[in-house]
Amino acid sequence: MNNKYKAITDFLFTTPMPTLKICSNSMQPLLTEGQQISILPLRRPLTCGKCYIFVYKGKLFVHRLIRTMNSKAVFIADSAQKNEVVPIDAIIAEPVLYQKRISIFIVRMLNYFFYFFIKKFPFLARLRVKTVRGIIKCERALYERGI
Repeated sequence: MNNKYKAITDFLFTTPMPTLKICSNSMQPLLTEGQQISILPLRRPLTCGKCYIFVYKGKLFVHRLIRTMNSKAVFIADSAQKNEVVPIDAIIAEPVLYQKRISIFIVRMLNYFFYFFIKKFPFLARLRVKTVRGIIKCERALYERGI
């Protein structure tokens, strides 16, 4: 692991269960601005479709991994339309997300599908965002009803 990233992880994991505050709505509706999330040290291997915390341009981000290639990882936010390509060493932790239902699997598959087709058909980017938001809203409604 790169020394600058090691310093960040050493700082983050000095407490038993560190938390981070979400500062934007890029992962909405799964994570919203102001929400506190707990984080765990990174466990290998990386899994496409899961959310990870990584360092990008000097800031910490929580986004969904959609692809790994050589020593790089491609991330996308659930409500954004652009990708971030970062070195695998920049991935430092994973958030503790309590929604572990089938809809997360569906969102993973949709993100993977749209990743390959958005370049050819740009109008799909907005459709992807609307679809992901709709799935997670339905999931939350089912969760609140106890179904």
